[in-house]
Amino acid sequence: KDKVFGRISDYGMLGSGYIYPVFNTIDTLIELPVWAECVCYRSFINALKMEKLLCNDNLVYINHSTFKDHVNLNTVVLNNGLESIGLRAFLDTHLTEIVIPDSVTYVGAGAFSWVTTLERVKMSSSIQSIDEYCFNNCKSLMKIDIPESCKVIESDAFTSCNFEEINLPNGLERIGNKVFSCCSRLRQVVIPDSCQILVDDIFRNCDSLAKLELPRQYRGVNVRDITEVQFEIRKQSK
Repeated sequence: KDKVFGRISDYGMLGSGYIYPVFNTIDTLIELPVWAECVCYRSFINALKMEKLLCNDNLVYINHSTFKDHVNLNTVVLNNGLESIGLRAFLDTHLTEIVIPDSVTYVGAGAFSWVTTLERVKMSSSIQSIDEYCFNNCKSLMKIDIPESCKVIESDAFTSCNFEEINLPNGLERIGNKVFSCCSRLRQVVIPDSCQILVDDIFRNCDSLAKLELPRQYRGVNVRDITEVQFEIRKQSK
């Protein structure tokens, strides 16, 4: 019999049919039982001392707000096979690193917002969009690689992050409102040829921004209208 850390006091079922466990424990380490297909905020409402979570191989769905305000949570090991991370799922936790497996196709709005200790993120190669406020105010985030699969970065996705540069993938089509606003250390950005939609205030309060490269055929808004900072702008060479 597999050992499961953390005492399970109950279980339930979401409307979607996913079965979730309910933990009632003071354990700092919790390992999900093999039968758990889903976790939700009810799963850990009585497990506030949790510091580390180990997911099982059958977990498919992390529901919205599941770990929200679990300020002791610093380590989560996600499983291959996980498909969805709900909105605000890890908001205001204390993770330092997260590896999102390639099986994940959806990460909800604000999923890692205000995780001010988060330093490193490995994104799923299957993600097609980064939802709004996804990494908002991750003030320790120094580096993130956007996967080639990503087509859209929604508004405020990286507001107040701490990286100096970011690599945007070929195939990116749209960058939303205030995506990089208040990224005070951001120095240079290359926007790929595929991206033809830039929304207002993308670089607001990016006080260190020195260079921006635009797509060769870009015909959108006057790019100086989307920032308060003066910097070198040039179109990419052929």
